[in-house]
Amino acid sequence: MVRGAAKRAVIVRPADTRLFEQAIFIVAEQEGAAMSQSDLLEEARRIAGCYTPGGKRKLPFPAMMFAAGAGLTGLCWLASFFLL
Repeated sequence: MVRGAAKRAVIVRPADTRLFEQAIFIVAEQEGAAMSQSDLLEEARRIAGCYTPGGKRKLPFPAMMFAAGAGLTGLCWLASFFLL
């Protein structure tokens, strides 16, 4: 809680999530006066976007994962067979 001081804040309400209601950004006093309201909102959205994943990582196909595991198992078996 801030007492005795007035702070400016930008509140961003995401439309596509059920987990979060809003994100609140406290504006720095020296920087906030020089920016317009739309610039502040755009900067808040840009910063909030930095914390969201850009895209889902694609995992290799299950058959390819199976083949790689089987091949690695075979190589380990061959190595142990020839070394012992």
